[in-house]
Amino acid sequence: MESTRRDRARVRQHLARLKRRGCNLLVVGATDAATHRAASRRLFGSPDAGRDRVLIAVGETDPDRWLPDGGRVIDAAVDTRSAAAPTAPSAPSPSVPAAVDAAAGESGDEPGRFRLGVTALAPLLESPGGAETVASLRETVREANGVGHYHLSAPFDADRTRAVAADFDAVIELRRAAAGPQERWHVEGADLVTPWLPLEE
Repeated sequence: MESTRRDRARVRQHLARLKRRGCNLLVVGATDAATHRAASRRLFGSPDAGRDRVLIAVGETDPDRWLPDGGRVIDAAVDTRSAAAPTAPSAPSPSVPAAVDAAAGESGDEPGRFRLGVTALAPLLESPGGAETVASLRETVREANGVGHYHLSAPFDADRTRAVAADFDAVIELRRAAAGPQERWHVEGADLVTPWLPLEE
């Protein structure tokens, strides 16, 4: 228990340093959606904290289960059955980068206040113009001194993960063990790899 508290403290300390300049976190794991949703809610911050939350919903999902308590939801209008063929939006809306940029501008620059989440990174990256969209999102988060988290349903050691990991400030690996969902942080620049830590659902 004491070691778990120490490892949690290391993660909090490093995340605090990252937040001061804005950071983007890659959340990976070929695990169930409930574990990814639990990680998302934690990264969005406590419902009682003053956070400006924006969730980019990619494909069919229940946005309320990704957010701790309220927030803005943007439909990325990407067909997850065939990532190369985006579907038409259900209603006219600004482009995803423009909508996120506007939300970040309203949030101010208090470190960590602006929070962005992307429910499924792969379909977004594989859609036309998707790589540029994701790069724009990462830049917006940094400029707002915010925290972005992007979910990829792939193992930590998968080629797909390795192909994009360098674009992020840290990788959070997820799994579901007998004791429940767990996370492990990998921060290459800080030489930080935590043991598996419990993740509240």
